[in-house]
Amino acid sequence: MIPLRDSLRARRFPVVTVGIVALNVAAFLWEIGVGGVERPAVVSWAVVPSQLVEAVSGNGLALREGVTALTAMFLHGDLWHLLGNMWFLWIFGDNVEDRTGRGGFVAFYL
Repeated sequence: MIPLRDSLRARRFPVVTVGIVALNVAAFLWEIGVGGVERPAVVSWAVVPSQLVEAVSGNGLALREGVTALTAMFLHGDLWHLLGNMWFLWIFGDNVEDRTGRGGFVAFYL
């Protein structure tokens, strides 16, 4: 069953949640704008687990793998993937942001 709303109301406007939704939508539009079907943005900016493990087990975390661990959170496979993730973020993110505070929610999300 897909939730349509939650019953808890946030005490203040969810600035961070709205910002994260906007960043995800902007990243998706950029992603499809630069690559079309071939999706070079995904190849360049998604995390590759084997490369991440290799970087961590080697001489520390390489900059590229560290960056892709962050940027991968904003990449989505298709429109339905984006919509599903943003739907749940919109429904539940305001309550988490309200409970943890704006800075805490950014830290939790990242």
